[in-house]
Amino acid sequence: MAQKLLDLFKQRLNKRAFFKRSQTEADLNSSLVEAGQRDRRTEEQRETWTSRWEYYLSCLGYAIGLGNVWRFPYLAYSLGGGAFVIAYFAVLILVGIPLVLLELAIGQYTGLGPAVVFQKLCPLFGGLGVAIVVNQFLICTYYSMVVAWTLFYLFASFRGDVPWSHCGPALSSSSLCFSDQDFQACNRLGGVYNQLCFTGEFAQQTGISVIPPSLRVSSAEDYLNQYVLKLSPSISEPGSPDWRLTLCLALSWLICFLCLIKGIKSSGKVVWFTTIFPLICLLIFAFRGATLENALMGVRYFIVPDWNQLASLTVWVQAAAQVFFNLSVGGGGLITYASYSKFSHNFYFDAVTLSLLSGLSSLLAGFAVFSTIGFMAGHLGLPVSRVVREGPGLVFAIFPDAITRMPVPTFWAILFNLMLLCFGLDTQFAIIETVVTGITDLWPGVRNSKRWIILIVCSCAFLIGLLFTTKAGLYWVRLFDYFVASWPLILFAFLEMTVILIYGAPRFARNITEMIGRNISYFYRILWYTLVPLSTLFLVLASWATHQPLDYNGMVFPHWTQAVGWLLAVLPVLLIPAYALYHVLTEVEDTQQSFMAVLRAYLVSSSADIRRGAKEVLESPGSALASPRRIPPVSSITGRRMPNESELVPALTVISRAQGPLNIDFRETHV
Repeated sequence: MAQKLLDLFKQRLNKRAFFKRSQTEADLNSSLVEAGQRDRRTEEQRETWTSRWEYYLSCLGYAIGLGNVWRFPYLAYSLGGGAFVIAYFAVLILVGIPLVLLELAIGQYTGLGPAVVFQKLCPLFGGLGVAIVVNQFLICTYYSMVVAWTLFYLFASFRGDVPWSHCGPALSSSSLCFSDQDFQACNRLGGVYNQLCFTGEFAQQTGISVIPPSLRVSSAEDYLNQYVLKLSPSISEPGSPDWRLTLCLALSWLICFLCLIKGIKSSGKVVWFTTIFPLICLLIFAFRGATLENALMGVRYFIVPDWNQLASLTVWVQAAAQVFFNLSVGGGGLITYASYSKFSHNFYFDAVTLSLLSGLSSLLAGFAVFSTIGFMAGHLGLPVSRVVREGPGLVFAIFPDAITRMPVPTFWAILFNLMLLCFGLDTQFAIIETVVTGITDLWPGVRNSKRWIILIVCSCAFLIGLLFTTKAGLYWVRLFDYFVASWPLILFAFLEMTVILIYGAPRFARNITEMIGRNISYFYRILWYTLVPLSTLFLVLASWATHQPLDYNGMVFPHWTQAVGWLLAVLPVLLIPAYALYHVLTEVEDTQQSFMAVLRAYLVSSSADIRRGAKEVLESPGSALASPRRIPPVSSITGRRMPNESELVPALTVISRAQGPLNIDFRETHV
């Protein structure tokens, strides 16, 4: 019986080339030693942060982005003011902080990026990381266009008089363009203003009159649509790429490439400026806004709560969605950054403070934005509801228009656009690093060529981004943002939580204790089991149930663009079941076991040690599709599970490293 069991055991080992029948004992020992050396080289090749503050500032820059400035204030205004703020901070504490803690812990403990880490935690969900990387690549293609618009405005701000304060043929102005600054100057001269200042006599003879208030388009908004974007009537009329925007897009990618050329070693130095400077600017704008005339009128819309709104499901759903977008959970950036940190780093402090600082920066941005909007509404004689906007319309039309009415507008324009540029670059750094780390983790053999990988990723994203430099570019940015950066990120966060529950929350809590030297609070363990998975699942279902056709300024996008948007959102998600199905079917073919038996084995948590450095030596460094798990056969004699190579070889490798080559004679092995 023992001999038969031993024969079955040897047959299983001989399936791999690593244990060929013709291999001698010396070959086996040499292969084990070589595999151990390869593991050490792989571990040594992975970068680490130069200091904890570079890591912290990089994560902070990722958690504070343009969404804090252009989306949070508008949602607060439209969903009950202070009531929305209360809901936002409640979700931030109960859902946001546990998810940030989860992602930082996953990356730090395993030392792996999102592309491969979930394969280690639960083999069936190995495709989740690949889906996240693909999704982030799609996001970086359009997000860089927002950075390019910021660069365009930054260069235009260095003129003596900011160009969006005027109308005229040189700025490709529309017939309804209205400059309040020029209008006031023309009135002082006794003329009639209609883009240009005409004498009263000439205006009477030619029938020229002042544009009615209900038809006026501010010079800043007209500058954005007619001069910067040259916006077409619909997404179906794209035209050719604009050379000015193409140059700005190329420059934005060049900046990203140069800042990331040495990975986190170079980007870690840049974030000292790109993270701290915009927060200082935001603070300056908040104080400046508080001193403006009619500022209180705007702030009142932001902070005065409508308590009835707290009973509205929409308020809580939107608050939860905004927490996800602000903290960027589900995007893989936090896992990527944490994978480069030291194993014993106290990320518990980081998770809590990062989340709270992100929320406070949103609050600060709300005060800065609404005090400025109140000032502008007072100047125009309009209610705040007629002035407030969200998205690009806020940061590239309303806010620049308000800047033209301030003393020394050039200074404020430069400061504002530098702030936006830094916010955009910080987020872009994390997104690109996530994509590049995913590639180098999937194919460790190219890790030494990381500089070229970054160049290829930036070049490919630039070529795709040319679509956004056309006359329909704004529509395409809106489409990508609406579909790609919405419910898929929430779904990824839900699946991350699912993987941890399969892996075992108590087991994961013990892993955290290994790193920080103390037990994690039961408060977070309870949230991981209950509120976090339930809220993320509910949010995904609510997003699907309340989905509305995409529109922009009242114009509903054509049906074919809606289909393209759903395709962009769903394709990365489909990689998750496709990956699982591929490996399960491959395993069924290799082991001749039933489909359900293999599926059950893949669904259970991995028994391997996922701690960084504890890598399986049989894993080929050049293969991205190596099977994440082999199902060990069951002895027909004893009914017990036979050990597989992933359980045997790491133990042999440890002994080999400590005691030198092993001489193993399987003929003398007793069972």
